[in-house]
Amino acid sequence: MMLPEATIWLLTLGVGAALAQRAEINDFLKDPNFKKYEKPTKPVKEWIALGDSYSAGTGSNGDGEIAGKDAVRGLRSWAHQMSEDTNRWKEINGEGDTPLFTWSAYTGDRAKELRENQLNDGPFEKESWANRGRAINFGKPQLAAMTIGGNDALLSTLLNDCIYRAWLPGDCQKTITLVKNLVTSDGFADTIAEAMFKVVRFGRDHGGAVPAQSFQLYVLPYINFFNADEGNVACDTVDWRYWSLGDAAPLTLELRKQLNELAQLVNGVIKKEAENLVDLGVIFVGDPNPKYDKHRFCEPDRTTKEMADADTWFWSRYSKTDTTDEGKVASVDDAQRLLDFVFPGKGLQANSLQQLPYDDPEAKRKFPDFDSLLRAASAEDVDAKATPFNLLRSFHPKGTAYIVHKDMFMDAVRSNRKAEGKMSKRCEFVSNNSPSAFLFA
Repeated sequence: MMLPEATIWLLTLGVGAALAQRAEINDFLKDPNFKKYEKPTKPVKEWIALGDSYSAGTGSNGDGEIAGKDAVRGLRSWAHQMSEDTNRWKEINGEGDTPLFTWSAYTGDRAKELRENQLNDGPFEKESWANRGRAINFGKPQLAAMTIGGNDALLSTLLNDCIYRAWLPGDCQKTITLVKNLVTSDGFADTIAEAMFKVVRFGRDHGGAVPAQSFQLYVLPYINFFNADEGNVACDTVDWRYWSLGDAAPLTLELRKQLNELAQLVNGVIKKEAENLVDLGVIFVGDPNPKYDKHRFCEPDRTTKEMADADTWFWSRYSKTDTTDEGKVASVDDAQRLLDFVFPGKGLQANSLQQLPYDDPEAKRKFPDFDSLLRAASAEDVDAKATPFNLLRSFHPKGTAYIVHKDMFMDAVRSNRKAEGKMSKRCEFVSNNSPSAFLFA
């Protein structure tokens, strides 16, 4: 079993490199030949979405809308919705076609994987994101948009140790303390800054932006999962652990507060590092959290065991996966699906286990920690019924929620460009961050 302490120790092996990168960033900005960011005047002809599952859209809507194989991209992600919003692109560009779209975001990626696997030389390839997880060319974009940092902050470890207790769980409170120490460290901030810096350098070097210093990187933070208002005890007896044999893990008010606070610590680092790199063309989009008010887990007026209703904007482990409907409860127990994935063909029943699944020596060797289990699940054919897609998708926004993210990105792009050409009447206003009219089939 890989304890959280060991996980953090492994992550800190890259801190030295991150510190060196911080020095490189500082040297780059101080170089007499450095060209400070200039607000672009050219229309957007090409753009790219990078990052983790919040940019891949793992939460979008049903296992029939998945692209990119093991990247688990969802067709109702903010990125894909943004790529198809022709009216908003006309507002931004004033004229011309909808920009070419490259989508390299990959479910589960940390900053390290972004740097090493998502920045690939090569010309634009139409819809390469649809049938490939990796090896997608960067092209020549004028801007990039991304989310990054959640996996570096050990989000999946937190969910496993504090909520799911699904696979070799550690002590929740120890994990919370360790993650807090991690995300408040200089090394974590350096890692986030390095990822932003690498993307901008790559973008400037690839010739899409004219002049090169007009290349832009837009970054968005994460969302608080829970209503943790003082006195809200509606969820205090709700327990989402996978195995009845395991320790109880109720969603108490105190736990919800702690997890929300960790999300805000991560967001604070992202915002600070984006603002530190404004001269490079990094733009912090803003905070989507206010738009999620009344749409989180544990809202007191509609808390149930499943919390799979349409007004909750995150997918629950109990949400139905074989439909685009955002308010259906699954008829198949996702614990059973996970059991079938780990022990294929053995006919074990989740409701009558004699031991915890991760106590099986063979299973423990196959999946030595929760992250390895998640990676194996995403590497499988996610359309297969035996794949625990609920486990991958839960705690990600639904397609309706991603409209908010899409609109915030596009409002930011519109506000930070002054495109040449004939500006239509539509260009005379900027939306007030309200979700656009997006019709789902």
